[in-house]
Formats: sequence, structure tokens, C-alpha cells
Amino acid sequence: MPSPVPPVLKEIAPFLQRAKEVEHADPVMAYWCKYYAAQLGIEKGTGHTEAQAFLLPLMDELEQVCLQTLTQLKATLSENEAVTNDAIGQTYIENFALQVFLGADNEDREGKASRYSFLAASKFLELLKVFGPLEADIQTKVKYAKWKAAQISKALREGTELTPGPDKATMETEAGQTTSEDASQAPADDTDKLQWPQVPHETDAPRVQVMTARPEDQTPKPRAEAPPPAAQPLDPEDKPESGLSVSKIAHIQKLCRWTSSALDYEDLETARTQLHEALLLLDTARPST
Repeated sequence: MPSPVPPVLKEIAPFLQRAKEVEHADPVMAYWCKYYAAQLGIEKGTGHTEAQAFLLPLMDELEQVCLQTLTQLKATLSENEAVTNDAIGQTYIENFALQVFLGADNEDREGKASRYSFLAASKFLELLKVFGPLEADIQTKVKYAKWKAAQISKALREGTELTPGPDKATMETEAGQTTSEDASQAPADDTDKLQWPQVPHETDAPRVQVMTARPEDQTPKPRAEAPPPAAQPLDPEDKPESGLSVSKIAHIQKLCRWTSSALDYEDLETARTQLHEALLLLDTARPST
């Protein structure tokens, strides 16, 4: 974002930074980073004028991305469905985040540990909060990635040798101290070395299983169920029987999502505004009597 992040919204800064880093390599991930930043911002910025002023342009940007996505469905269907279909989007984010985590873990075990890789992995995994509470295994990976990043920083600062892989006893003792680690700032030389994963666009892509312990300690996990195939999209300007274009329906859905998010945090003013706009749009499709 061109304007600085207000202090009250400092927790969204790492996600906006991740969005900036991947916007060219993976626009879908950049979209979801900004989406979660806005969602988190509603929670943290309730009642703060400066926060509302910062968030409104971000919400407008997300709406424009969504509408542009609908107009490009025919050209890049699978990629765009990762924005317009929540089930596919969740799978896309999880695969991307786990591949970043796996890359960081592999580098660590090869003696090439990168603090930034683990921090980036933790933030990408946290994007799954968009769809609800994190599953236990994802929570474990977030916790591990933040802890590992702190361990790498400590080793570099003190000039000590870093032990590759997990140390369960030390992790359990120190993990609670690492959750506030800020991933929004990282040395440029670290970010330049990262190669972002190419996530398969097929909806039946298998879930990546990443080990935070040695292979002999692992119990095989079943492959995650693939989300159901999305319905064949309509042209954005086609008007089905409802009388609403696909782009207008997408706008109404977006307004309803923001209404729900605002209500989660008892921000009644924002919820009322978004819902009122959605109802006005729906009224335009009301059949004449």
C-alpha cells in the first residue's frame, strides 16, 4: 500500500508484505494475502478512524481484482477459480503455504536454514484463517515455523551453531515466546533468494504432508478430500433469470462477506453499511408486479 500502515493495524503489515513479494509470481496468493489483511484489519481497527481510512482503499482494490477475475475466467479458468471459489482457494493457499514450509524445512535439514523462509511460511499458513479456525496440524506448523525462525535469529546473533531439524523439548519451552515474531521486515538478500512454488491448478492436487519430526516418528496421514468441481461460470455480463449480471452477483457476495466479518467483531456500523448496499443491489433485480 502507498500509505504507511497505522500502528493499530501493525498485525496486518506482514500479510501486505507477503502480497507485495508474490504479486508477480502468484497473483492468486497476493489476492488472498490482501484479503486476510483486510479481514484482520476489520477486527483490529474497529473504532479507529485512521484504520478505516486505510482499509477502505484495500477493500476497493479487492473488489476490482474479483471483478477483473470474472472477466478473465475464459482465458485463465483454473487460476481464477482459486479466487472466486472458496473451496478451491483454500486448497490453493494450503498447497502453496505447505510447499514454502517444506522448502524451508528441507533447507534447514541441509544446513542452509533461512529465517525468512520460515517466517514467510508461517504467514502463508495463517492465511487459512480466512476460511475458519486452523486445523491442529496447520497450527503445529505455524508454531514450529515461528519457533525455528527465532532459533535461527538467535544463532546468528550469538554466533552459535544451529542444530538442523526440530528439538521438541526446546520448542515446547520457547514456542510461546516466538508467536509475536514480525515477518514484515526481512533483509533484501533473503527475499531475492526465495523461489515461490508453482502450485498445481487442478482441484484434485494432493495435500502436501510436511514433517516437523524425523520420519520414524511419523504416522501416515490420509490424502485430503478434493473440493467438489465448481459450476461452469457464466460470462460476467450475462444476465440469468435473476436479472443480475455475474459481476453484480459477485459484488453482492463480497458485500455479504464483509458484513459477516464486521458482525464477528461487533462492528455494527460497517456491517450496516455493507448490508444496506447489498440489499439495494438486490432490489434492482426484484421482478415487477
